[in-house]
Amino acid sequence: AKDPELGAPLRQRFEEQNLQVQQNLDAFIEETGAEAPDLRTIGIRVDEALRARAARDKARIRVLYNAADKAGETAQNLEMENVVSFLNENTPEITVAPVLKVARDKAVQLGLVREAEDGTLIAIPGTLKDGELWRRSVRRAAGVDPTNIEFSRRLQRVYDNETADLGGNLYKQARAARSRFARDYEDVAIVSRLMDTKRGSADRAVALEQVLNNSVLGPSSDVDSLRHLRKVLQTEGPEGQQAWREIQGGLIAEIRDRVLSNASMDTQGNRIVSPAKFDRIITDLDKSGKLDFIYGKKGAENLRTLNDASLQLFTAPPNAVNTSNTASVLLQALDTLASFGVTGLPVPIMTALKKTGQLLKERKIKQRVTEALE
Repeated sequence: AKDPELGAPLRQRFEEQNLQVQQNLDAFIEETGAEAPDLRTIGIRVDEALRARAARDKARIRVLYNAADKAGETAQNLEMENVVSFLNENTPEITVAPVLKVARDKAVQLGLVREAEDGTLIAIPGTLKDGELWRRSVRRAAGVDPTNIEFSRRLQRVYDNETADLGGNLYKQARAARSRFARDYEDVAIVSRLMDTKRGSADRAVALEQVLNNSVLGPSSDVDSLRHLRKVLQTEGPEGQQAWREIQGGLIAEIRDRVLSNASMDTQGNRIVSPAKFDRIITDLDKSGKLDFIYGKKGAENLRTLNDASLQLFTAPPNAVNTSNTASVLLQALDTLASFGVTGLPVPIMTALKKTGQLLKERKIKQRVTEALE
């Protein structure tokens, strides 16, 4: 492949195959139906679909709670004894979980507790409506910090258990709708992070440009999380279904960009596929089960086949033409000197004999190259 003349057909075939692998990846992207041209647009599509569905779900929940309020069901007495016990027991954890301080302060503000002289909290009667306002504050204060999130969820579970038998049917319907909302948007990290903002900031927890990597390749991403994300998106309607297609196409585009991220180019100016990088990312997706889940059995098998082909195809130097011919000149000189020392023939005669032998050898090599390419 390094020979300027004899290796030309090999290099040409390599360049054709290098381009074909890239064209196959482009064709796979088209088959997904993805339209987003870049990572930011993918993030926007996913974000808009999630927020549109969440907004509709929130509206339904408000309607249900308002109906419960009008029916007087949330005016029922509430005494949060178990919640207060939890807050008292975990007072030392306030330094690592500020949500606990928010919970204490909000309970005092709403008149659900009072503070004793020694700093402990004592539950006092309030209303179910005040309890729901308290729960909402605790949920919102969780942020993205894992410790904060864990304590917020534990507090909410204690409250939910304490109020499970309170209220009427309308209130129970509202609570059930709110629980579904939590399961869809808050309890699975892959979704909650996409919708959250950084603590104390209006900035997104996950930048739009990072939505794809965070959802599919990030440490919190697994097949179960992806299945949940797909369910949430696809029940949104056409916008959500298209958002999922953007994830499918965007991942193949990310694979393509990674395998072409080296600086090497062939003589046609096309970047050269890195079979090692291709194999690494396909193998990782395959081991985690994501390849089959995202693309189905047929699509996953196509990507595996293309990966296997690239490992077999790209084994020869792609464009390493020995233009200086240094190696062949040195070998010829050494061969000539050795032959002259043995035969005693003049160098010009030996050179002529070598040239004849070289032509015969080149003819055989050309034949072998042609047969290999066929």
